[in-house]
Amino acid sequence: MPTLFEQLQSDLKTAVLQHEDVRKDTIRLLIAACKKISADTGSSLDDDEVLNILLREKKTRQESIEQYTLGGREDLARKEAAEIEIIQTYLPVQLDESAITAEVEKVLAETGATTIKDMGKVMGLLGSHLKGKADMSLVSRKVKEALSP
Repeated sequence: MPTLFEQLQSDLKTAVLQHEDVRKDTIRLLIAACKKISADTGSSLDDDEVLNILLREKKTRQESIEQYTLGGREDLARKEAAEIEIIQTYLPVQLDESAITAEVEKVLAETGATTIKDMGKVMGLLGSHLKGKADMSLVSRKVKEALSP
């Protein structure tokens, strides 16, 4: 099974051959981001590190959409949204809100967390369980709700 980085490289070739410009440009940017991190660290990237890069790139684009929408640049916001859709194909399937709630309740029971002071411990465990599978701001909100009196 190819690594995530190898999959990106393979999909780039396919996008070039099929003249899918948005897909091609987005994958090129993702590969460039991966190569930059790899060069900075002096080592090749594993799938977890590539996943982190993809998540960061997705978040950057989400922030850009907000800014473009506020600035009245719907054309640029649509371009960023199209890039997010492409990035999303390489990320694990996102959990729905009920699955996130269930995971939060499970970790709270495992850790015995009862107060907001325990949030760091809970979020640490949830971060490793849900990495790439859930919006961590939603997870954080769910934990706060559960730990608040």
